[in-house]
This record gives sequence, structure tokens and C-alpha cells, in this order.
Amino acid sequence: MRLKSHHLVLFVMTLGFITACGEQEITTVDIKTAPAKLPQSGQTLCFDTGGATIFCSGTGQDGDMPRGGAWATPRFTDQNNNTILDNNTGLIWTKDANAPGPAACIPATIKKWQASLDYVTCLNVNSYLGFSDWRLPNVVELRSLANTSQSATSLWLTAQGFTDLQAEPYWSSSSAADGPSSAWGVDMGVGAVDGDDKSDNNYVWPVRSAQTGLFEYSPTRTGQTLCYDATGAIIACKATGQDGDTLKGSIWLRTRFLDLSNKTMLDTLTGLIWSKDANAPGPVACNPAITKNWQASLDYVKCLNTNSYLGFGNWRLPNRNELSSLVDYAQLNQAAWLTVQGFTGVQSVYYWSSSTSEDSTSDAWGVDMGDGDIDGDDKTYSQFIWPVRSVQ
Repeated sequence: MRLKSHHLVLFVMTLGFITACGEQEITTVDIKTAPAKLPQSGQTLCFDTGGATIFCSGTGQDGDMPRGGAWATPRFTDQNNNTILDNNTGLIWTKDANAPGPAACIPATIKKWQASLDYVTCLNVNSYLGFSDWRLPNVVELRSLANTSQSATSLWLTAQGFTDLQAEPYWSSSSAADGPSSAWGVDMGVGAVDGDDKSDNNYVWPVRSAQTGLFEYSPTRTGQTLCYDATGAIIACKATGQDGDTLKGSIWLRTRFLDLSNKTMLDTLTGLIWSKDANAPGPVACNPAITKNWQASLDYVKCLNTNSYLGFGNWRLPNRNELSSLVDYAQLNQAAWLTVQGFTGVQSVYYWSSSTSEDSTSDAWGVDMGDGDIDGDDKTYSQFIWPVRSVQ
């Protein structure tokens, strides 16, 4: 198991960029950042547009460029008390993933969203397994379980020691801000992240946090601070057990994004550097500012590197984890919020990631910069592209 050696990291970066006069200017920027290192997505294979497995070298796909930190080994540890610790995140999940607990809490049944929150309250009243700090996981915590190398996350998690996993959506404690009569769910089959009406019946999986240890990939907060009832009306958060009440995860800095004055923006939370223009910028040779199918998107990024766009040759198509890290679950519209942060050309539609959906390998994962959905789309579709690079 790999633990972080410190809880707050200080980066001092020397950033070089070309001024309007053509001279290189050196700027030193001090950035304090919360512990929000992103893990690898899990994907190791590469696929063509039709879904056939191909050699990864030079493709620019997620399996070719596994960005992010290596997972803890072992990833999960059975605590021998009907719970399992995720050594990546420090989250402790019930070993039984189908609403376990005493009879008073109506275990092992699908539930509406409010009933799911009430069920977790019941677990705490009854000190289930000797603990009274259970909660419904927020959407970032729940999606941390997704493994993009798997056609069914539920089968993989079962192989890790969990029981009664369902290849169906599970409730998070996070409402969908653009329509708060819905809440975010994560499909433990294909791994999609989507909003479901709170009157729907989904599965429930309680979680709590480890009380000791600094874990490599502690989840960040979702951004959500408000709470809503089943109809979507705003209510007081106290004792609701909702995301806006528990506020779990690493705190964001007040200045989330920093304009580096070279047509790039630094995300101080993750350390990723994005092109300031979110609509496929670049030289004419790379066919900028147009939507592209998935393979053309990978080729476009290669073109950026061939042409040393903005003086860099290490651009890439972001993987699923990197692209989804931009989502603020407090926002009605991601594109509008990101524009306020200083980006330009952000579209309220799907953007391509470099990660293939292994449930259907002719699809690749995309993130909707309107509502924040994460879903697989046919690789022949034309979608938007947002280049990224890492701090060197």
C-alpha cells in the first residue's frame, strides 16, 4: 500500500513562454495545492475505430499513455469485519454492495434516493458493524471505483473480494445541479455517470472514511454545497446526509485555475495544464476549431505535437479521469462555469477522452461539458476536443 508522505504539497514551477516580441520570459509561480493526484484510469489496451485490439505504441490512446499515478498494491484490503478498504482512496466500503445492514434498515433492496439517505441514517442509529459514520458516497467517491479496463466494473470488484455487486446504477449523495429532482448515479456495469430521477429505484452502497493514513488519491470535493429535496427544492443541509451536508473530499483552492499567460491554464487542483481555448485550437495544418471523430481527434493531437503548438510537444487527448476532473457538480452548466474561470470556446456538449469503453470497444468515453455526464459514444461521431499536458 502506498501512502502519501505529506498532506499539503508546495509546487514551485518555472514556466517558460514566448512573449509577443518573440523572447522567452521566465516566470516563477508558487502554487499550494490540495492532495488531489489523479490515478491512472486502469486501461492498458488500445483499440481501433471498429473496436479491434491494436498495438498501443504511438496511438496516443489511454492504453498507450497511461497518465496518472499507479494504483496501490493491493488495491483493496479486506478488513475482516465485513468491510473492505480501498488503498487508493482511503474509503472503506461495506463488503456486501447491496444495501446490507440490520432488518430495521430494510437491507438488500433497491431504493429511491431519499429512502437511500434514510437507510444510511438507520445504519448509523444501529451502529452497523460497530460504526456510526456511514454515508451515501458522493459522486466523485462512487466513480473512483470505476475501472476503464473492464467491460463490467461489477465483475472486477467481485474478483477483488466484494459480494453482491450489481451491474446497475448506484445512488450517490450528490444532486444533479442542472435538474435537482435528479441525483447522480454510477453504473457499476459499464461505468457511466448519469443523473437519475430521485423517484427511480437504484442500488445503495454505504461508505465511510479511514480514520488514519494519508492515501495517495484522496478524492476531491465535488463542488456541491447546496442540498435539495426529492422534488428539487433547496432545503437546509444539516443532518440530511447529502453531499452538501457531508462535504467530503479535499478542499479546492479559492483560485482553481491559473492563467499562465501563454494560452494555457493550470488547474491548481490536479496540476494539469489545459489549452485556454477549449475548441481544438492550433495551427491551420491541424484543422482547428472543428469537431472530429475519435481517431481524427487523436491525429489532431499528434499534429499539435509535430508543430510544437505553443512551444510544447507533449500534448495529449485527456483520459477519462483527467477530463472528468474538470466537472464541478455545483454548476448548472460546466461550460458557463469554466468560461468564468478564464477558458474560452468551451462547448456545452460532449468532449472526447482517449479512453475506450471496454463494454463496447467501438465506443470511447466522453464527458458532457454541459451537465457533466460521463458516457460512451460511437467513435465515428464528431465531438469536441480539449488538449491537455502535464507539468514537467
